[in-house]
Amino acid sequence: MKRLILVRHAKSDWSGPNQADHERPLNLRGRITSPLMGAWIAEKADEGGWSIDGVLSSTSVRTRETWDRLSLLLDRPPAPIFESALYLAEPEDMLAAVQSAPETAETLLDLGHNPGNEVFPMRLAHRDSEKPGRFPTAAVSIFENASNLRWADATFRDFHLTAFETPKTLV
Repeated sequence: MKRLILVRHAKSDWSGPNQADHERPLNLRGRITSPLMGAWIAEKADEGGWSIDGVLSSTSVRTRETWDRLSLLLDRPPAPIFESALYLAEPEDMLAAVQSAPETAETLLDLGHNPGNEVFPMRLAHRDSEKPGRFPTAAVSIFENASNLRWADATFRDFHLTAFETPKTLV
């Protein structure tokens, strides 16, 4: 079974007025919520008997820092593949990144930004599946496909939402 975990980067710091968007780091709230969401993912993995074996991430500073902090609580986190195409990606770009994921990965984590992270899950979910709505910073959605889907063959509407969580509801 293929499993796709979508994560939006944690809250970023806007205090640098001349700082390029791509270079913005996490703020204090983001540094706190990243491991919180990592613990939630680890709990879901333990309950389901799975682990993350592939990671795709935007190249931005805030997504890299989110991964560094989120992965601290995961069992044997894989090395991420940083994709510049995931920086502020549209849903089509996010799907293309998923389609290029290593087929050996059964559970793939995709770490990115809004607005893509808010629109992509809506298009990813099968018409009979629940769909997450608003996708705030550090939100996580978990999708599954029970067929023998290959990542290269993934399309919109192939997955069912199995879990959605935000830091706000965990605190």
